[in-house]
Amino acid sequence: MPIAQTQTDGIVLQSLAADPLFRPVKDATDAGIPVVAIDAPPPADAGVGLFVTNDNHALGMQLAEKVLELVPADATGSVIIGSTGVGVPPLDMRAQGMVDKVTELRPDLTIVGPISTMGTTATSAEVYAAWDGLLKNNPDAVAVMAPSAQDATAWGLLAKRASFDLPSGGFDLEAGNLQAVKEGSVDYVMSPEHWLSGYIATKLLADSAQSGEPLPQGLWNVGGLLVSADNVDDIIARQESPESVTAGMAPLGDQQIANPDEHLVPWP
Repeated sequence: MPIAQTQTDGIVLQSLAADPLFRPVKDATDAGIPVVAIDAPPPADAGVGLFVTNDNHALGMQLAEKVLELVPADATGSVIIGSTGVGVPPLDMRAQGMVDKVTELRPDLTIVGPISTMGTTATSAEVYAAWDGLLKNNPDAVAVMAPSAQDATAWGLLAKRASFDLPSGGFDLEAGNLQAVKEGSVDYVMSPEHWLSGYIATKLLADSAQSGEPLPQGLWNVGGLLVSADNVDDIIARQESPESVTAGMAPLGDQQIANPDEHLVPWP
């Protein structure tokens, strides 16, 4: 890992495909360089002792529960779960949470998916076309959900072009997702608060390098944020610029760092 030759005080690792990085990460940790993983799991047995993320499975369950509250109790039909990242660990964990919660609360409904709505590099037009096809092929759908970032934007466009109007819940704070919530065409998006993961990991590394104290070890759960019509204007304002994001979120990160026992659990 070339970066380990210069950044010897610490490295923040974010990779959705961690296994190919096993050797360079292991070389860095063997050399005494602290490595903190964020968002996606690091390579197993590579010496990474701190993972800053959230409980993706729990966030998927939480989102699904909110969406199901909007589905009439006597409804029959299907719940479509689509993903632009089938096979991506954090997204798969969110999707599994959705499946588990639908199975628990509404076993009468049929789950379609998790099914691919194109890959992580798909264009917005491709994701839109994928959802258009899914809805046409599943006319009995009573709700849609997605663990990935582009899907809620597609639902917003479908509401304008194809009369989409189903209970819905997606992920991430893309501008199109927030606009769809503001316009009322999407009910919820869940933010995994990725900014917090990066901020907390970097600050913990910096504090450790300056103080000489060892890094905390375990899984640091930053939590998530549910966005709905009730708070979407506040979140749009928070996300307006790097400065507004920092002003709104750095205090939350500092509060977590000041109370590690509330967020740190044993891992792996």
